[in-house]
Amino acid sequence: MLDLTIMRCRKMLLNRQGAVMIIIAVAFVAIVGFCSLVVDIGNLLLTRQKLSNSVDAAALAGANIMGEKFAEANVKDYAIAAAEEYIRENEWEIVTAGHLGKAMAVAFSDTKKVELDISVSEDHREITVRGNTQVKHFLATVLGISESTVSAAATARVDPATSVTGVVPVGIPAETFDQPDFGFGKECVLKLPAQDGNQGGWRSFLGSGNCGLLDPGSTGQGSSRDIDEEERNGHGSDEWREDFINGYNKEISKGDLIATIQGNRNGPVKAAVEARLNQCTHSPKCSISRYENNCPRVIIVPVYEKGEEKGNHVINVRTVGFAKFLLIDYSEDLDEHGNIESSSIKGWFLEGSIEGDPDPTSSTISEYGTYVVYLSK
Repeated sequence: MLDLTIMRCRKMLLNRQGAVMIIIAVAFVAIVGFCSLVVDIGNLLLTRQKLSNSVDAAALAGANIMGEKFAEANVKDYAIAAAEEYIRENEWEIVTAGHLGKAMAVAFSDTKKVELDISVSEDHREITVRGNTQVKHFLATVLGISESTVSAAATARVDPATSVTGVVPVGIPAETFDQPDFGFGKECVLKLPAQDGNQGGWRSFLGSGNCGLLDPGSTGQGSSRDIDEEERNGHGSDEWREDFINGYNKEISKGDLIATIQGNRNGPVKAAVEARLNQCTHSPKCSISRYENNCPRVIIVPVYEKGEEKGNHVINVRTVGFAKFLLIDYSEDLDEHGNIESSSIKGWFLEGSIEGDPDPTSSTISEYGTYVVYLSK
């Protein structure tokens, strides 16, 4: 009897029928788990990236509005409205707090639900956008995971620029912005004829022969580009033209000294301005009524105060800020023989954001009409 029992147990242990089904069942659970990693976690990461990009754009939009409307009492409302609009443009539907679970985002759908929390600092220089959304899982429900919450946050600031790359070698005195006849969007002359003593600003400010042209590669105190006046009429003119067409390729900061240049340089000025004007590919061409910030006609000029003097003119100026200018025309005055006597650069000073390094320590948002919008967190 005992032998019979032992034989039956041995037979049962050696019987492999049904083992394949057990292996398949175990493997199926592993396969489902792996698929959930690929599908559900992949969708989770895509949603998180989309939400992160959206709150970044929303914060930047709100900060830009704070720069545009910093002097208005309801600037906070404008900033929040701009941030919410950018969220909607990125195919999100904003829901009120506590309703996110009832309006859960469906994986791979074009429009997802998001809970928003937008706050603006008391000085109206910083805006924070926080977003929460829920993603419904498919295969992960087999493992008991039905949905996950995705969160993202971004903080943007608006501050004046402390340094800029790409300025053009023409500047404007800071005191110009305090003149009663100055106005943003009002046509003005950026470069004045050096021979015309009746013109205001540059001649009396910088001295005889100066008309507002600068050499950003020189301090006027000695450098690789601090060359004598004879050389400035040759190689220096070519270099000035390239700096105007392409923007000076090094950083100019507040406090930097920039050498002044004597004379009109009519040829290089004409070639440089016309090159900038012709590079505008927009239709219609950019003007004060409609322009693109990235258009070559929009230039950044240094705003300066008087630096060191030598003889009867200023040899350098000190950078105190940056202004945005829209080129619109180049004009020449001819003498009685038909030769170019002087030339002028005309256009409008603009208000708005520029690219550069911000100065969060400044007491004001905008200096000379410009400011930097950036993500601080």
